[in-house]
Order: sequence, then structure tokens, then C-alpha cells
Amino acid sequence: MEPFIADLINNPKVPKIIRYGIVTILCLFIIFVGVSCAINSPIIWGKICGILLAILFFIIGIYLYIKISKSNK
Repeated sequence: MEPFIADLINNPKVPKIIRYGIVTILCLFIIFVGVSCAINSPIIWGKICGILLAILFFIIGIYLYIKISKSNK
């Protein structure tokens, strides 16, 4: 499944709106999981890992948005 999604995101023949939608859905889902872990975890390591996961995927999402906007078409 992952190579299929990577091909959709990196393929300049796919319309940008679809690529933006895929990146948005995937990143927001993983950010939601990280924030949920940070809020619901009873131990400090769970909170730290959840926050780090959310921050990491926020940065990855921004990187992918820039990569999509600079692509051909």
C-alpha cells in the first residue's frame, strides 16, 4: 500500500488537489494519533513520544506540501 501512496504523491501526472488531499489526510491522522497519545498517556514517556510524533509529522507534511507545489504541472 505504501508504494502506491508514494507513487500518487510523487507523480506529476496526478492533479495537485488529489496529492494535497492525500498528504493532508495521512499527516492529520498521524498527528491526531500523536496528540491522542500525549493526552491519554499516564506516563511521561508516552506524552513525550506522542508530542514528538505529532511534531515530526507536522514537519513532514510541510515538506511534502513544498515538494508538491514545486513539482511540474
